[in-house]
Amino acid sequence: NGPETVWDAPGMLRIKIPFGSINVKQMHVLADLAEEYADGILHVTTRQDFQYHFIHIDDTPTIMRRLAAAGITTHEACGNVIRNVTACPLSGVCHDESFDVSPYADAMASFMLDHPDCQDFGRKFKIAFSGCNDHACGIVNMHDLGAIAKIKDGKNGFEIYVGGGLGAVPHKAKVMYDFLPEEEILPLMQAIGRVFARLGEKKNRAKARVKFLVAKLGLEEFTRIVEE
Repeated sequence: NGPETVWDAPGMLRIKIPFGSINVKQMHVLADLAEEYADGILHVTTRQDFQYHFIHIDDTPTIMRRLAAAGITTHEACGNVIRNVTACPLSGVCHDESFDVSPYADAMASFMLDHPDCQDFGRKFKIAFSGCNDHACGIVNMHDLGAIAKIKDGKNGFEIYVGGGLGAVPHKAKVMYDFLPEEEILPLMQAIGRVFARLGEKKNRAKARVKFLVAKLGLEEFTRIVEE
């Protein structure tokens, strides 16, 4: 185990931590596994995940079982699926936030995990939540789907961005809705998943992100199809 892992199995395991929320018990489990099976280091990613490096494939079932017992999953942390749902790291304590987006990010991560409408993507799909418009903590306009907390007429909701992304051809996301009521956020993602799976590029990975589909159809037509 660790850097001396046999040459044919220096694996990496990515662990999903939705919106970066983790408790002490889970941290102990992560630390124990890092010492026992990896190089003793928990690598923190930009998407609020953890990664183990230099693990052996034969150890991964045990690692996954121990993580699952602590309420942690590695499922869909990689691949052409919805990746870890992120949120502003100051969610719940930021003085400028409209409301705490943590419960919404948690609901999104739980609802969309293994969702049948999101198993046929051509590329990955990334979601971010932010509690306010004043700071760039969540970087929602650089995501496939971004949601900024807003309150309208006393009701919680979100300003919705779609079609953002970095990479070789960066796109700034477009405003899909100025205000979407909170109860519509999960059905919206489910509908976008169906459209992306059906109409998104599958052969050319360089053109398979949702930003290219939005650019191809135009925001108005993309929105119409999603609503339909």
